[in-house]
Amino acid sequence: MNINNLGILICLYTGIRIGEICSLKWKDIDFINNTISIKRTSQRIRNINSNTSKKTKIIVTTPKSISSIRTIPVGTSILNYLKEYYIDKDCYILTSSNKPKDTRVYEKYFERVLIKSNLKKINFHSLRHTFATRCIESGIDVKSLSEILGHSNYSVTLNIYVHSSINQKRRSIDKMIEYVNDI
Repeated sequence: MNINNLGILICLYTGIRIGEICSLKWKDIDFINNTISIKRTSQRIRNINSNTSKKTKIIVTTPKSISSIRTIPVGTSILNYLKEYYIDKDCYILTSSNKPKDTRVYEKYFERVLIKSNLKKINFHSLRHTFATRCIESGIDVKSLSEILGHSNYSVTLNIYVHSSINQKRRSIDKMIEYVNDI
């Protein structure tokens, strides 16, 4: 395990976005209450400063909406891994410095991990989809999941991130048949 792999694991177990993990600081982790607070996001944007030759730059801003600023419960196993890497509360977790991880660099790292693991190529955002789908499959209520994902409306969660499987459909039909037979 290294800090970059741990970042991927955090995203898989919390549903946070790539810009949110890249701008996560140690002070956002509450080891006592087992939570992660999402207060900022990073992104690469076009550099309009004519005094530099760099075409793009990384900025850290507040998340795109009020509901994206949130506190997410985290399992103790993830927090135990995090404790091994703790440096300084003001540092970004993935860089151990005062600069956030470049989202484009992190996406490329993720692609290399997939190749090395002989897994099919997916984009980083698929971790968020997987998290949401697994939460629904395990019985979490949609309202709670919507808040964890930082959506302002639970219908966004249902429409974008939750994909029913044939097994879920079969279980639903079986429940309905059982209900009708009991009438």
